[in-house]
Amino acid sequence: MLSMSLARPVRATTIRRTVRPARPVAARVSTRKAFTAPRQQVRMDATQDKIQAIADDLMAKYEASDNKPAIWAGGTGALIALYTLSTVLNGLDRIPLVGFTLEVVGLGYSAWFTARYLLTEDSRKELKTEADALLAKVLG
Repeated sequence: MLSMSLARPVRATTIRRTVRPARPVAARVSTRKAFTAPRQQVRMDATQDKIQAIADDLMAKYEASDNKPAIWAGGTGALIALYTLSTVLNGLDRIPLVGFTLEVVGLGYSAWFTARYLLTEDSRKELKTEADALLAKVLG
């Protein structure tokens, strides 16, 4: 136990608060309105229209489908697969050098893809035709 000679004397202190007069409610509310540039607003509207069109198309296809449980099972399976893949990749990322190696492979593939498909006009046209063919094959 501490003796009284080692204990520090306790000094009473008071906490001072600066008292400011209350401002009126109107002064506390921000008078600045959220500004959205007209061009940006047009882009946002166009994007929202596209999203709405895609959602409407998906709902129409879902309603027209006779096999709704299979759609739910496929969607649930896709979510489980995505979660599992994310877990596996996070586990691999924690192993020394594997995460770095995966990043280098990804950068290399991105560089190859850019050089192969995006630099010249002919290769961009080729990529577009391949993408359109794949999209037609998937959507039927």
